[in-house]
Amino acid sequence: MSSEPRLVWIQTCSVVLLLTGLVSRIAPLLDQGGRLLRQFPTEDGFLMMTVARNLALGHGLSSAHGEIPTNGVQPLFTFIQSLVFTLVGGDKSAGVLAVMLLQIVLALLGAWMIRELTGRLLAGRAHRSSIGLLAAALWFASPVVVNNSMNGLESCLYVVGLLGVMLVWLGDRFRNPGAGTSSGALKVGLMLGLVFWARNDAVFLTVAVLVGYGLPGLREGRTELGVWVKRCLITGVSALLVAAPWLIFNLTRFGSIVPISARAQADSVAFGANLIEVPSKLFEYVTLLAPIPTALETRGWVVVVTSAVTIGFFAAAIVLARRLGGHVGSFVRLNITFSALIVAYYGLVFGAPWFVSRYLFPLSPFMVILSASLIVTGVSRIPAGKLRTIRGALVVSLVILAVALNVRLYVKGPENRYMQIVEWIAENVADDQWVGAPQSGTIGFFHDRTVNLDGKLNPEALRARREGRIPDYIANEIFDEAGRRITYIADWSHIAKWQSIPLISSNFELIVEDAQADLAVWRRR
Repeated sequence: MSSEPRLVWIQTCSVVLLLTGLVSRIAPLLDQGGRLLRQFPTEDGFLMMTVARNLALGHGLSSAHGEIPTNGVQPLFTFIQSLVFTLVGGDKSAGVLAVMLLQIVLALLGAWMIRELTGRLLAGRAHRSSIGLLAAALWFASPVVVNNSMNGLESCLYVVGLLGVMLVWLGDRFRNPGAGTSSGALKVGLMLGLVFWARNDAVFLTVAVLVGYGLPGLREGRTELGVWVKRCLITGVSALLVAAPWLIFNLTRFGSIVPISARAQADSVAFGANLIEVPSKLFEYVTLLAPIPTALETRGWVVVVTSAVTIGFFAAAIVLARRLGGHVGSFVRLNITFSALIVAYYGLVFGAPWFVSRYLFPLSPFMVILSASLIVTGVSRIPAGKLRTIRGALVVSLVILAVALNVRLYVKGPENRYMQIVEWIAENVADDQWVGAPQSGTIGFFHDRTVNLDGKLNPEALRARREGRIPDYIANEIFDEAGRRITYIADWSHIAKWQSIPLISSNFELIVEDAQADLAVWRRR
């Protein structure tokens, strides 16, 4: 009698949240007002789909109609997307639609895995099914998760892979609670290697797993230490062997095991430049239904409040780990280590502050499991006389918030900041003419002969940028057997300022400068 009503309110709330998340993902795919191509795929999402489509058309990993080889993508989802584009014969709109449908399937799988992981993690504890269901539903309906799971990138596949690692790791510990087994360590290592193919920062998860394996051995003395070292070696070596082909490809073809996209993104970054972005992003994953307006994210008082909340959250996780111990304690310690590594890397030494939410997205399953645990545990401790009122208010609040935020997401959906450039090029540039673009993801997807100028896809542009000769590269580089050079430079209106660069102003004329539309175009003289 005491547990059933709580299960009913969580079931009711969760079903509505899951439907909200599903409708929020499907509605833009109906393409009202061109939403299919404008709402979910990001500029980097189109960049990855450009490479995937070229691969499907037989051009290998490349951009610019197959003329520029690249490794500036995360390989596993690129390969999967290439299969999608192969199935649709390279059609761009059909390919985008198929990729979006695939990401809905991945998000549903991720929600199911969160529920499954929570149930196994809390086996034998009260309310484990309720916590798992609520965690999955909150995660799936969160507008922050909706955006990051439908961006045309590897983000959702990566989260599914992380959850897969956690399930395999936890299953191994259940078979041998003290440590795990050698065969289990091998499975975990193989999974970690596969997840590395989904996104390279899975190396931090590998480190967290190895720390999780090694610390108990250090505490338990020399006898057990050898066993733990063996498991660490099995896990680490097997992960490295699976990851090795991609690392070798990068090194032999592009001169570094790190893809050029990461190298380009990390250039000219001040130490700790992204750190101010981290608290608000973590806060959004703690709450899931309380996104912070972009204009407020770095305000002093917002940074203080969100920092306090997230520090309190992780402190609660540490207390929980110590109190419960066992599998829950190991799980929390592993995820706190992973979180610390991810935050340190993207907060301190990486660039692109506008992508911090995406970089921290892999932490969302861990955070939602703990948040759901706190909600359900808190409600279960309310005196019976007030329980029905509190439950009702909580259900109504969560549902209204989720629906309102996802409606807002839909209303703001068509705000793609690159489509005005795509449309101008489609109307004014021939298919065989070359276009240069500092940020070429969206533009390059729709106009095949687009040269990436910021170095994220283009090794030669990255080299030219580092050597300070991008203007010479734009003016003089030849891009095909016909001897064609860049005819147009098109991007946001800021490139109008390039008229102060002699090699640009002497070889090109500024033909469009539209600050209101955020569009500028240069044409070769």
